[in-house]
Amino acid sequence: MDEAFAVFLASRGHCFEDNFNLPEASVSYALAVKHASRHPMYRSHLTSLVRPPRIEDHPDIMAQQRRLAQKNQQPFDAFGHPVNLMAPNSQPDPFAFPEISLSQPPSSIGVQP
Repeated sequence: MDEAFAVFLASRGHCFEDNFNLPEASVSYALAVKHASRHPMYRSHLTSLVRPPRIEDHPDIMAQQRRLAQKNQQPFDAFGHPVNLMAPNSQPDPFAFPEISLSQPPSSIGVQP
């Protein structure tokens, strides 16, 4: 009889929780724990209700945190603008070595007609 009553109380607690009546839900879950104390399921309902919310419970906040972490890891140029390392460089680097093709004969490298 106690097990059936605990199932009823847990179901009642779920209904209260779904309708945002958390005080009544916690009472129902606590009574379910009292009537079926050897089953951890009822205690887990109560602890999930009364535990403080965690950041993992909010996927939109987690996505924002990941975006901010990626932005903080992004390198910046001398003027504070973000540098996209994956994009090709739009301006030539004045200190870069000229491209040397091994298919050209050595005498023609760097010689302009």
